[in-house]
Amino acid sequence: MPEATTPLAATIDDFETARGVEADSLWAHAVSLSLLTRDVDEAQVRGALADALALVAETGESPEELFGEPREHADALYETWRSEGLLQLDPAILRWREVPASGLGFAAFFALLFPLVLLIGRETTMRWTVGTVLLPVALGLGVVGAATAWASWSRRGAIVGAVGTGALVLGLATGVALVMYGSQDHPFATAGTWWFLVVAAVCALLSTIWRRWLDAHNATTAPPVADADEWARRLAGILRAKLLLPEERVSAIVADARAHATESGRSLQEEFGTPEQYAARFRPDVARRGRMVALLYAVLAGFYVVMLLDGFSWAYLGLVLVLGALAVGELRRSRRAGVR
Repeated sequence: MPEATTPLAATIDDFETARGVEADSLWAHAVSLSLLTRDVDEAQVRGALADALALVAETGESPEELFGEPREHADALYETWRSEGLLQLDPAILRWREVPASGLGFAAFFALLFPLVLLIGRETTMRWTVGTVLLPVALGLGVVGAATAWASWSRRGAIVGAVGTGALVLGLATGVALVMYGSQDHPFATAGTWWFLVVAAVCALLSTIWRRWLDAHNATTAPPVADADEWARRLAGILRAKLLLPEERVSAIVADARAHATESGRSLQEEFGTPEQYAARFRPDVARRGRMVALLYAVLAGFYVVMLLDGFSWAYLGLVLVLGALAVGELRRSRRAGVR
């Protein structure tokens, strides 16, 4: 559970005290996570949970009995807000200064998986190198770095975003491979695989420290709109980076907005509000997002398949299985989203 350091986290914790049932706060956390991963503004998420909390406290019934499964309730809220024009997207785009916090969190996740995979091969000890320690960190930072690269560079165009993100992933993977090959003949210790748990704990601690630094040095990320061209560029960037819409759809939306503003004789800002407000009218392409994330996982898995061909390693095999499973999971979710 998240610490109650923000209004949203405090509201989530209040679910547990409302009926004295921990599962209620887990339900609220799952709802918030589902909405936040769709870039819904945190204040709007908190408002919806506060309404649900009031009803839970009034009736004494569980939130699941009142509202259904967390994902179902999140879907219903999102669709209601979107159809009624009330959806508020988080105006912040992923920033490079946030990569260490989120990336190290993912690194902790991968580091926790490694000893489990190695146990399948009954490997309880291993030769520790610089590359061994670097691997989960590079994976975590690579996944978040790729998402940030797309969010940042796709604002300049889909091709720029795709080429830049691909180059970043390829460069990082190549760098990690060189470090691992270069250090494999120079181990600094032979120790138990459980030391990955220590790596995970260190990554989680550093992630928390960085996150608190970000909270203490929060910076605005949505500068004022200077003119119509800037408004259109920002709208296009949000549609590509946040909603993952294809380029032809982005171009059509921007052109339509310009045409309406010209016809009305008003500026784009006067006619539609901020780019974030106008973008909230459109449904994100969840299926396309899932396919793009699955492709990222598949590329990383393919890279470690190549490394396996050079020499068998339970660690590499585990990475292929984990990344492959993540890719399949994303594809399944994208297909379900495409059916809805």
